[in-house]
Amino acid sequence: MQDNPLNSLPHAYPFRFLDKILELSAERGVAIKNVTADEAFFQGHFKENPIM
Repeated sequence: MQDNPLNSLPHAYPFRFLDKILELSAERGVAIKNVTADEAFFQGHFKENPIM
């Protein structure tokens, strides 16, 4: 495994929805995604009630 497991993902911005991996095992993974109001998927999507 690489030092940074995020580097082994085939996804890149804006489709990498992980910012930091906290735990990673064969059974599960725990990660963080920092979300801001200007995320691309919020633009034009339910403008008065943005959801993710």
